[in-house]
Amino acid sequence: MSIRKRLAVMAVLPLGVALLVSIYIASMDRRLDDNVKELQFVTALAQDVFDLNFLSDQYLIYQERQIKAQWLVKHDAIGNKLADKLQAGQGNDNLWLRLRRTHKDMGHIFTQLSNDLEVRGKFTTTGQLSDRNERLAGVLLIKAREMFSTVVRLAGSKQNELASMRERLNLSVIALFMSLALVISAISAISSRTIITSIARLRRGMDIVAAGSLDHRVERLADDELGHLATTFNGMTERLQSADANMRNSVAALRQEVAERKRAEEKARDLNNKLEESIAALEKEIANHRQTGEELRNKERLLILQSRQAAMGEMIGNIAHQWRQPLNLLALIVQSLPECGEGGELRAEHLKACTEKSMKVIFHMSQTIDDFRNFFMPDKEKVLFRVCDAVSRAVSIIEGSFAGSMIRIDTQSAGDPVINGYLNEFSQVLINILLNARDALVERNVDNPRVTITINTRDGKAVVVIADNAGGIPEEIMEKIFDPYFTTRGPDRGTGVGLFMSKTIIEKNMNGSLTARNVGEGAEFRIEV
Repeated sequence: MSIRKRLAVMAVLPLGVALLVSIYIASMDRRLDDNVKELQFVTALAQDVFDLNFLSDQYLIYQERQIKAQWLVKHDAIGNKLADKLQAGQGNDNLWLRLRRTHKDMGHIFTQLSNDLEVRGKFTTTGQLSDRNERLAGVLLIKAREMFSTVVRLAGSKQNELASMRERLNLSVIALFMSLALVISAISAISSRTIITSIARLRRGMDIVAAGSLDHRVERLADDELGHLATTFNGMTERLQSADANMRNSVAALRQEVAERKRAEEKARDLNNKLEESIAALEKEIANHRQTGEELRNKERLLILQSRQAAMGEMIGNIAHQWRQPLNLLALIVQSLPECGEGGELRAEHLKACTEKSMKVIFHMSQTIDDFRNFFMPDKEKVLFRVCDAVSRAVSIIEGSFAGSMIRIDTQSAGDPVINGYLNEFSQVLINILLNARDALVERNVDNPRVTITINTRDGKAVVVIADNAGGIPEEIMEKIFDPYFTTRGPDRGTGVGLFMSKTIIEKNMNGSLTARNVGEGAEFRIEV
């Protein structure tokens, strides 16, 4: 084979390999783009499902036609997206089929529920749901959570698939780059060895001729340009210029080889730059995941604040109970002064005693306001506090409403443990549990209602047990009482976040545990920190 053909092969083969690499990378890029679009579609669908869940909660609370219309529009939009997915042949796996079934079931359940509510609304204005409607509402909320969970699983699957494709692309690019480098190196080594050997023989012949031995002949090794050059060299006197021209052609061929190597190095640098860009994109994605985690923690803190503010109306009622008796006492003191004056019994000692008694009552009322104001201040950092003080503080806030409902609170303490945590949030947990016990006792009209609070220490942990005699929690809902938005009192009397936020405060913020069970005559909530 001639040198020109060998150089042509050397030039074409790396280009062919580079072309295959480019085609493979372009194909993987298209697949990555398709997966990114698929992930964006699933993310948008997850937002639509979240909005549908929100509208479901709003409709169950307010039962307005405008919310119903918005729900139907959002439900139809999700259905159109799922239908388009099925027509495109990409919605046939189990998760997509499950999502379509759940979407269809939600439509049927919502239609039945809304029709029942509209018919019921014509004959009653109570706003309460019948047993059938409560069951439909519960099934609707379960289906809504199931649909959102399925969409989240789809999004996670797509993210994992996209990350796997990116990793395979990176490994393939590295492997192909190394293969290309090995091919170029092997071809260059073989061709260079043949050319260098022939040139070395010619050089030795030229040295001999330059020394004056013009009868010297160079052996012809191959039928190529250098072989012809050897033949021409043997007749150097007649064909010296032709031999020189052939040498120049050889030099030009070598320069072309160098240029090809430089272009190959530039392509290698381009591939390296693409790899660095992919790594930067992955680092950015990791940063986005961290930011998402921080946003979730902020939302959790916001829920805690909202739960505390939701109890503000209850606290105002407690203030009224706390002030009713002191106000009556002040009224009696003020009314007694004119009577004493008319009877001639108003003396300085009596007036001083009435003044001191009035100031004590006023100080007690002021202290009550300070207790409520401190309760609503957000905790900024953990502090050491006594469990007995926290229990006394919580009881002092709600004892007025308990006294108004004739409910007795018994506190039993077998020690005075200390906790490192958030005092206001811990007090809020106690108040949430106590108010739930009060509502259960009042609703069930229990004879001799009472709540018992027991404080002790076990295995180095502070333990607070709150028990009532309201009959206990139904077993079928025992596992759901700590779920978010779960309530048995209806949307007009509860939001379903009190126990959920209580468990979050104890277990996540204070590294403790909050459990519930039925014992004796009622329910028992156990806090361990």
